[in-house]
Amino acid sequence: MHYLRLLAASVALGGDHPFQTTAPVDLTRAGFLEIEPKHDRFINGRYPFVVVYHLPTQHQRDGHRRRRIANGKEPDGPRQGAATQRHLRRQFKSRYAYRMDFWIQNPEDDILSDPRPMESHELSSPVELDRRPGIVDQCLQFIAEHPWFTDGENPIRVLPGASGIVTDPMRELSAYKIFLEVSFEDGLWMLETRSTLDGAILKINPEVKHESA
Repeated sequence: MHYLRLLAASVALGGDHPFQTTAPVDLTRAGFLEIEPKHDRFINGRYPFVVVYHLPTQHQRDGHRRRRIANGKEPDGPRQGAATQRHLRRQFKSRYAYRMDFWIQNPEDDILSDPRPMESHELSSPVELDRRPGIVDQCLQFIAEHPWFTDGENPIRVLPGASGIVTDPMRELSAYKIFLEVSFEDGLWMLETRSTLDGAILKINPEVKHESA
């Protein structure tokens, strides 16, 4: 969830970063919500804001991916100086998916972006404000710059999913939402150990010659 907070906070609209959590959290004004607010927020609340939904988690048996980690000494091992070779084996590959709904009320905050590459001086020009990347493009840029993060010793891969725009068919809210799915590829890792001769001291006895009588 911390990654999603940073992703949402990186999105800029009109020079502002509206998708951030207020402190203390105010569900009527916060720009980042982990739970769906009451219907009154959509009618009388502050726009824009983003709501995060947890999607079903997918698990797949793995068992093939191994990652070696630092070795540790075995003080009570069968040989003096023997070391333990340690690996992390991923038993299950899991994909934790989330959907981010960016609720927008201003039609100028569009999902589309100008495909023409922007120059540095254009980013600070009010005339070129509409040429800034849209919400989805800004999210994809953030994921491209931060495709991995670690949770302890486990590397977690970040993958973007489906995106789109949904309008209000009944025109009750005068708003629309832009959604983006983000998934995290992790898994269940188990530690495997195996004793090796790394660091062991081997003693070779000299050859004993036998004389014949």
